[in-house]
Amino acid sequence: MSDPADTIHKVRVVNRNKFAIRDRWDGIPVELLPGRPLSLSPEVAAHILGYPGEVEDMHRHMARRWGWNLPHHIAVDDDGLMLWQRLCMNIEVSTEKFELRRVDVDPNEPIPADGDDIRVHEPPPAVPRRKETKNERSARMKEIWAKRKAAGLRTLEARQAVKSEPTEA
Repeated sequence: MSDPADTIHKVRVVNRNKFAIRDRWDGIPVELLPGRPLSLSPEVAAHILGYPGEVEDMHRHMARRWGWNLPHHIAVDDDGLMLWQRLCMNIEVSTEKFELRRVDVDPNEPIPADGDDIRVHEPPPAVPRRKETKNERSARMKEIWAKRKAAGLRTLEARQAVKSEPTEA
């Protein structure tokens, strides 16, 4: 039996209506696009769908939350259903359970999905150096001139004089 910590529960929602449903949970937008499944955490599903609960209670929660309480939503059709009930029936809610398990694999063996197409890792290409900005060049030149000034080489003549002086051996 697996440890409960190794189990992840999700709520799968599919919007079978012809329009998208937009909502928020904790400031995060959640969008239920038509025909596209979306996995939600149980906390998000509780907030948006009223999950877990009886189907009728969840439908009432969704209708209230998404504003399906206008007069045309609560008008009874020929078959005895209201529009909000029909819209809520188009929202499919199911649970998903994922179990994590340890797999003992030799790290030196190739992954079976790779087959014979295993590529040797190549280093990424060198990124070209960007051009120095005026501010960066100015700061670099200030450092150079400060070093020259400290060495007494501020002027061209001083630098040439140092070069032309004989060195003592």
